[in-house]
Amino acid sequence: MMPRRCALLVFLAGLVLASLPVPVATGQDDPPARALELQSRAFAAIERGRYAEAEKLLREQLALDEQNFVIYYNLACVRALQNDGPGSADLVVEAVERGFVDVFQLQRDPHLALTRKEDKIKRLIDRWPEVLERHMEANLKGVRERFPDAPAKYHESRDERMRLVFRSAMDTTSTEQARADLARLFDWGIANVFPDFADPAKASHDAWCIVVLPYSRDFLRWAISSFGRDAVTGTSGIGGSYIHDTKRLVAQDLGATLRHEFFHVLHWRSTTRLGQDHPIWIQEGLCSLVEDYETGADGDLKPVPNWRTNISKRLTSSGRILAIQKLATIPRDRFTASSPLANYAQARTVFLYLWHKGKLKDWYAAYIEGYTSDPTGVKAIERVLGKPIAEVDKDYRAWIRGLPMVAEQIKPGKAGIGAEVDPGSGDGPVIAEIDRNGPARKAGLRRGDVITAIDGSPTRDLNELVRLLGERDVGDEVELSYRRGSTHGTVRLTLIRR
Repeated sequence: MMPRRCALLVFLAGLVLASLPVPVATGQDDPPARALELQSRAFAAIERGRYAEAEKLLREQLALDEQNFVIYYNLACVRALQNDGPGSADLVVEAVERGFVDVFQLQRDPHLALTRKEDKIKRLIDRWPEVLERHMEANLKGVRERFPDAPAKYHESRDERMRLVFRSAMDTTSTEQARADLARLFDWGIANVFPDFADPAKASHDAWCIVVLPYSRDFLRWAISSFGRDAVTGTSGIGGSYIHDTKRLVAQDLGATLRHEFFHVLHWRSTTRLGQDHPIWIQEGLCSLVEDYETGADGDLKPVPNWRTNISKRLTSSGRILAIQKLATIPRDRFTASSPLANYAQARTVFLYLWHKGKLKDWYAAYIEGYTSDPTGVKAIERVLGKPIAEVDKDYRAWIRGLPMVAEQIKPGKAGIGAEVDPGSGDGPVIAEIDRNGPARKAGLRRGDVITAIDGSPTRDLNELVRLLGERDVGDEVELSYRRGSTHGTVRLTLIRR
């Protein structure tokens, strides 16, 4: 295994939307570009066994970014390769002090075999839960500086089981609803993908994640400073991100974005434990799968078709749906830059297919077991479905054709509440205009009310509201949950023809 790659290489792994901006750069000679060049040359020197040269290049890189724990870690590897156990151990401690929290890699990295013999490192590993606690406190301090209380107040809460700390601008009820939503998703993840998360002993070595649910103003400032102005305009706009190296999740809404990014947290925890680097189609396919679901009578979550599966249906009808094997081998940069919406849609649809076949849990177990021989995941699909991938493709495409088209807008003639609704941000879409004699007004709803659920199913974004209303008919009576300021309530109304 090569030394751990620079954080910049995985910086964009957790973004929600597919058409993504890159970090702001001022020119080809700016520090990030120069740092990547030095890193690449250092790795090449390591491969040739020229460790002193690699160290010199890494120290040049360090001068450009003195707080980047990745560089300290890589320097520790190089010092160990030069038989300097104490020096390597000191650099590992420096990496930990600056944010390195992957004890699993520290314990298995062959480059650090000599380093692990040092008493300093043995004591460090023995006290790893304390290391994680201190890292969380330092990370939270940085988040408070990035998302300050002035002029408005944030409130904080902590979830020991999921190892999350929330810093939320949402009202208390909405925040608690979001926490409950993530708890259900966590349990679903244990039951269907990550069974080892149920082991508290293993969980004690997982890093804490800070979840930020910011005010719109703060979100815009954060998005622009992190990714540039394209992050908040046009099709490049993002709803949030999880950045694994900083262990921070920022989400503008409590719906699909938060669920998607939270599943990135879980998937990264899994791959960190395993020491595996799963390809982009698996990362985004799994995390897109949980964007939209329904809750069954038994309380279980059931992923459902959504606007992404509509894209897959259109691609199938036009003969442009990718073979699974081709989708599974698209490089990261092409996946997010060339036809990104189509790629995300197809990745989600493959995992929805595995879920409907009752094979998602079996597939993940087979995949991580056979990862070394096939990191794409295709052989694991063949194994759990018991047929060659070409036959799987035929069945998969027939299954897609049978999926329902999901409403993407409330068209004239379809069921509505007698109001115009804007996307909003945070905990749901907002009533923008209300019909004078419509059911919404008769039920007591007002302009500015936030619609948070229909018949108990969350409507945390406009897509969810449209999908749920699209499943109902004119004349149906529904229970609509809403928020007005910090007050939450429910009303019953009868849907009318839009």
